[in-house]
Amino acid sequence: MKLEQIINKIKDNTKLVGREIAYQALLLYYAYPKAPKKIKAVIASSLAYFILPLDAVPDPIPFLGFLDDGVVLASAMAIVRLYVTQEIKDQTNKTLDRFFPKKDS
Repeated sequence: MKLEQIINKIKDNTKLVGREIAYQALLLYYAYPKAPKKIKAVIASSLAYFILPLDAVPDPIPFLGFLDDGVVLASAMAIVRLYVTQEIKDQTNKTLDRFFPKKDS
C-alpha cells in the first residue's frame, strides 16, 4: 500500500472524507512500518477498505459514503493507538495541512 493511493483518495474526495477520517487513515499509514506483524495486518486491511472502491456504503453518497470507512478506521485506531507516537502525529498533521488548510480564527 502506497501513501500516494491514500493521498489520491483524500484529494479526490476532500469534502466527503473530512479531516478526521483522513487523519485516521494517515496515522495508520505512518504507524505501519514500526508496528508488529499482527498490528500491520489490522492496518493493512483497514487501509485497503478505505482505498478500495468496494464498500458496504458507496463513497459518493453524501454524508454516508465515508461513514463505514470512518468506523473501520476508528476501530483499527483503537487497536493501533499504542504504536502512534508524537512524531507520527506531527507527520500526519503536516501531510493533512496540504489538503485541509487551517482556517484563521
